[in-house]
Amino acid sequence: MAAPSAAAILADLGARVIKVEPLSGDPMRDLSRRPKVDDPIADHDFQFDVDNRGKESILLDLTNPRAIEIVRKLCQEADVFLCNLLKARQEKYALNPDSLKSVNPKLVHATLTGYGTEGPEAWRPGYDVTAFFGRSGLLDAVREGDEGVPARPATAQGDHTTGLALLSGILAALRLVERTGEFQVIETSLLETAVWTQATDYAATLVDRAPFRKRHRFNVLTATANRYPCRDGKWMMVNMPEPKWWGPFCDALGKPDWREDERFISPRDRYQNMDAIVHLVDEVMVEKDL
Repeated sequence: MAAPSAAAILADLGARVIKVEPLSGDPMRDLSRRPKVDDPIADHDFQFDVDNRGKESILLDLTNPRAIEIVRKLCQEADVFLCNLLKARQEKYALNPDSLKSVNPKLVHATLTGYGTEGPEAWRPGYDVTAFFGRSGLLDAVREGDEGVPARPATAQGDHTTGLALLSGILAALRLVERTGEFQVIETSLLETAVWTQATDYAATLVDRAPFRKRHRFNVLTATANRYPCRDGKWMMVNMPEPKWWGPFCDALGKPDWREDERFISPRDRYQNMDAIVHLVDEVMVEKDL
């Protein structure tokens, strides 16, 4: 879904996008959850359209040399060739940058993979659950403390994030072609993009070599940037990290006396007594509906 999502946005921006599918069709077709509504559109493939809206399609068997000729002919007139083929498969089908540069010296060649085109894991195919969330450590980083169970991500979160990264590269490369007239090669991967989304944590780890700190609800930096369960089963998320909001937060909860509690006077005091604060806030919030 990652590479197709980038092409879908290009179509939104006015590009003519021709999607190459195998003879059996894109395997993502017909995987949608069908909405339970009494309506003719109930059988429409909504999820496929999310990443493939506005495109034309052509069915080709890339093991057939004639199919390769068709793709290369399309590239003669194209501005962008976008694929999610591993490097070895690009070379096998003569769709790698060196091959296509001879076809169109002003082409943008864009590749999206799971783990990059170079390095020890370049051969691996990848999905967003494995390459983006799993391999990057993101699932572990967002666990609720060391004992928390990794949550299963929502469908295509990593794909769509990485698609945006690829799109930005394509747009920049198109501008470079416009200015220089030179062939451009860009790439990104699910893993690289996931690392970027965690860049703040990675930057600290590069310095102190310490593992990412788990965001346990009872061990946050400030109680005014946390989440709390409510009586109706919903959760309230607050994000007021500056110390100045502690007093108004207490007032809003109907607990102005917490302002003067000796355990909570300074930010350091509150951090050292975070467990007590969170339990106190929980006692208030479980009596309220969101």
